[in-house]
Amino acid sequence: EEFCVLLPEIPPGEAEGVAERLREAIAAEHLPVGAEMITVSVGVAHHRAGDAGTDLFTRADQAMYQAKYAGGNAVAVAPQSPERDATSSDTRAAD
Repeated sequence: EEFCVLLPEIPPGEAEGVAERLREAIAAEHLPVGAEMITVSVGVAHHRAGDAGTDLFTRADQAMYQAKYAGGNAVAVAPQSPERDATSSDTRAAD
């Protein structure tokens, strides 16, 4: 499943910390859904001046898939500047 959390009053560096704490909290839960541990892959993107419609959500979605492809249970941050869009985002995997 996918969901979105908007943090309009949180600076970019703090939003990444919120995402990491969310990831850790979910991984620490022992939910009765079978033998597998529940984890979350989080994509973080920051609003840019001039963003149109779904631009922010597209970047967050791309970052989330980068976290998944890196092995999951991770936070990936989309580039903040358009010039860095061609490069991979920063991915922080869990230990």
